[in-house]
Amino acid sequence: MNQLKYQIALTLLPGVGDVLAKSLLAYCGSPEAIFKEKKQNILKIPGIGSKAAASILNQNVFERVEEEIHFIEQNEIKPLFLTDDAYPKRLKHCEDGPILLYFKGNLDFNSNH
Repeated sequence: MNQLKYQIALTLLPGVGDVLAKSLLAYCGSPEAIFKEKKQNILKIPGIGSKAAASILNQNVFERVEEEIHFIEQNEIKPLFLTDDAYPKRLKHCEDGPILLYFKGNLDFNSNH
């Protein structure tokens, strides 16, 4: 659950879309590491400006994260992060594919059909 908190927070950052989030993940290694990185290191990442760095470091986004986690638990919604094995392989190869998917039910996103 702890990783989910950082995964959702990454999707809620103002000025950080899926492409930039993937870049942050590549440089930092994990969603949690992104939020624990020092400002001077974040600013070295290509595409990260002062506004995006400020939104990462501000961490006000975690207030909303708790609401999101409560909602998905209450409604039996399953999150699927980019690094999860069940994440659709076809989307992993899309530069702007979403880093986090939400779904209900039992789905196999990697079936041959």
